[in-house]
Amino acid sequence: MRRFITALSLGAIGLSKAIAALPNNTPADNAPYTLPNEDPDPTARAAAISYKRANFLYGPPLGAGPYFPSGSLGNATAAADLASLTSDAATITPDLNADQAAAIAGEAQVGITEKNTFQSD
Repeated sequence: MRRFITALSLGAIGLSKAIAALPNNTPADNAPYTLPNEDPDPTARAAAISYKRANFLYGPPLGAGPYFPSGSLGNATAAADLASLTSDAATITPDLNADQAAAIAGEAQVGITEKNTFQSD
């Protein structure tokens, strides 16, 4: 128990030193977030929040799914997300096709001729 408390104390000291070493997250440091009471320009902050509230909306759901982003900012965010997924798919698809071809060749080598037919002896 004594070792545990000592380790816990040393861990807390190390953590406090690590936190103290972190940079001050202010807009000047290009940090993405600030606390309202630390914002150097609360008027601009309020205007940015109002703009986002007016332009990032949630429209009707797609099918039975969740509500979908809409408004000028929501549409832009959805388009950026789709572009990111599309680029990921373009990178991954050739590898998937190669894996599929290898799997089909392996099936033929062991005599599997029909899909979804797994038998155990």
